[in-house]
Amino acid sequence: MLELILTRFEDKELFPLTRRDIFKFLVMDELHTYSGRRGTDVACLVRRLKWHTGTVGKLICIGTSATIQSGEGEDAKKIMAEFASKLFGEEFKQENIIGESLEEAPQRTVMPYPPKVNVTRNDIECFDGSFESVLHLANKIHDTRIEATDSDMLGQRVANNPVLAFLETSLAQVKSFNDLVDEYVQIRKGIEKNDASLKLIAGLFAGAHVKENGKPRFSMKLHTFFSQGRGINGTIEESNINLTDKGDTTLVSKNTGDELTAFQIVFCQACGKEFYYGSRKGDKFIPQDLNSSSEEAEEELGYLMMGHWKEEEAPLPDNWLTTAGKVKKDKQAHVPVSMRFDNKNDTFITTGGLEVVFIPEPLMFCPNCGIDYDKRSAEHNKLRVYGRIGRATRQQMC
Repeated sequence: MLELILTRFEDKELFPLTRRDIFKFLVMDELHTYSGRRGTDVACLVRRLKWHTGTVGKLICIGTSATIQSGEGEDAKKIMAEFASKLFGEEFKQENIIGESLEEAPQRTVMPYPPKVNVTRNDIECFDGSFESVLHLANKIHDTRIEATDSDMLGQRVANNPVLAFLETSLAQVKSFNDLVDEYVQIRKGIEKNDASLKLIAGLFAGAHVKENGKPRFSMKLHTFFSQGRGINGTIEESNINLTDKGDTTLVSKNTGDELTAFQIVFCQACGKEFYYGSRKGDKFIPQDLNSSSEEAEEELGYLMMGHWKEEEAPLPDNWLTTAGKVKKDKQAHVPVSMRFDNKNDTFITTGGLEVVFIPEPLMFCPNCGIDYDKRSAEHNKLRVYGRIGRATRQQMC
């Protein structure tokens, strides 16, 4: 998208000549993915952006990655600095690389567990992060009364607390809270799971706020995992289409009340235009799933776009044509075809019905925006497919 913005006349206002200093930072996440051909393309794009905005040698470039590693005998920081310098076209020194290292938990003389659980749900609900509320919870999980005037002093008082020591040891690896509770119940025989949950929550709250060596004892992170969805299916209609993400194969039309076939909907990465995915067998259009293998697909796979192709607005690229203006032989099978479609019977017809465009797979040309591809581009790099992959996030909590 940035490449398009840099070339379109209507986007020149985004880069005013009077504000050449407006761009300060360029941040790129997942830096490790920019290697090979893709890395070369992005590196050239970064240089064009800097030239376009007058920020060569001035732009502060930042790259983040959790998976850049060095091989045996290699200096990781040196390798990363060289890689970043090539990608951004700016000098990166080894001291510019910020890494991470594991800080081992100190050896502790852990106190015995308190004989009973004193934490209540009200204690948890009333916790507001103030020192007073932290001290209150610390006393609830400690065997003896604690007196402290600040977080550092409180950290010293609870240094050997058994609940905090358990959390510190058990959370060396990521695990769910339910697993943590089960593990605690195994250690503290006879304690109810609900009481164990309250005590551990109190320990997490207190541990995240008390300090050791000037830092919070616990650096809490919340991990959230999103599973892969089923994708979006919809009815083939001119407007007001019925959509579902539940895997339905048929849906009732909001326009006519008829039961219509639901086709997977995918989107052009360049312009966002929606296409219906399926296979063409004779005059029939059969639903398919782009997320699944196409080995069982019948006949010609492709995409259906509503409306007819306006060739004057999105003409075929010049490199698709001969000097005589004819479509080259190796491109003919990829030219979109304007057709008519009967959505009640899922058939292509000669008169009536809906105006559609059939685009053969692989997608080599988008008849909506005019972008074209070569055969080396993977289909999933050209199209956005809802629910294709799962995601995981990690959020620092304090």
